[in-house]
Amino acid sequence: MKRLSLLSAFFLLLTISSFSQSQFGLRLGGALSKLTSQGVCKSVCGFISEGKSSLPTHQFGIAVQHSLSEKVKLHTDLLYARRGYQSVLWGQNHGYIKTFINYLSLPLNLDVDLGDSPVGVLLGLEPALLLDSYIKNGETKGEIDGAWTAMDAGVNIGFTYDLFPRLQIRCGYYFSVSSMLKTPPQHSGSVVLAQNPSMRVRSFQFDLAYFPWG
Repeated sequence: MKRLSLLSAFFLLLTISSFSQSQFGLRLGGALSKLTSQGVCKSVCGFISEGKSSLPTHQFGIAVQHSLSEKVKLHTDLLYARRGYQSVLWGQNHGYIKTFINYLSLPLNLDVDLGDSPVGVLLGLEPALLLDSYIKNGETKGEIDGAWTAMDAGVNIGFTYDLFPRLQIRCGYYFSVSSMLKTPPQHSGSVVLAQNPSMRVRSFQFDLAYFPWG
């Protein structure tokens, strides 16, 4: 399903680029990211898997806006997107463990204006390719290999606001449609898995896009 989403996004991008008026620019923003889990139970001597707190993250890259009609636009971006979460570490070294999961993201978002207002409704798909992942506890950093699937795929919903014809603010919510868990993370300590364990990304996103070209 994830590979099909990526292929569909690629061919849709090629088709739309041939028949629409496009503007090119840059996108920069932040997010509050967390993971929700099911069927993953970790012992209290290590990390707490349930109730993980949100982690401030960021995303940036190339933004492309295709005008399909006077009130309908399609955004096809290429972004470096960081996601992750915070876990509580018990014991003598009580504190927070930050898990960072970095992706090359290719979102396809439909932006529909609400009447004559500068406000639009956003809805789309976002396939993403895994780049790397690691954990951080203070100054200590450790790699995570083989924990996550090579791709994540999710849905975006939200709102846009056109400050100027070429400057736009976006605020939305991203959630994975399938599990990104490949194997139990190596830093997890004692792990008990149910029959179908899963971990999914949930993220509140906000960014600014500027389109100087096109």
